[in-house]
Amino acid sequence: MHLPTSGHGQASHWRLVALFTRQTLVDPHHGSLLGVAWLLLLPLVHILIYTLVFSEFMGARLGASNNAYAYSLYLVPGLLLWGRVCQHGEQHGQRLYR
Repeated sequence: MHLPTSGHGQASHWRLVALFTRQTLVDPHHGSLLGVAWLLLLPLVHILIYTLVFSEFMGARLGASNNAYAYSLYLVPGLLLWGRVCQHGEQHGQRLYR
């Protein structure tokens, strides 16, 4: 496959990338109350809830640390990764049933 090396050809590829990015990130949230803000708000709310539940109510601690919120150092990356895995499964899992 030959990709054009001229500036005009590369610009058209970037427009295509921008279009696909918009279709993936913006269009699914079009018309909702908070729109694209859901992309940031939902993971932040999940992180806040899980951090409070595990650190305050369940008393999870990180090793010998007495800081109640040190556990969130493991919790936040895990939640972000799990959210991405779930999103990928929802988007591409339909291919298994076709």
